[in-house]
Amino acid sequence: MEQEMKYPQWQQLLHDAILEFDSVCLARKVRKAEAAISVRMQKLRAASHNPDELWALRDGLSIIRILKEERQSPPVLTDE
Repeated sequence: MEQEMKYPQWQQLLHDAILEFDSVCLARKVRKAEAAISVRMQKLRAASHNPDELWALRDGLSIIRILKEERQSPPVLTDE
């Protein structure tokens, strides 16, 4: 049973990025998710905002940061 997304306009893009493991596709999906989150944050700040969604957006940006650090950077080679 799949859980319904509370904020699908940006959560679906984030979900797609999380599930992507091809580095080229991942970079594109991360950019799209990050842009959607940024746009939504700007809209919420300009209007009466939903504090629950702002927290979710911040969490989304944290996830994007992790995806960039762990999946987009080239692997570190060590001498063994």
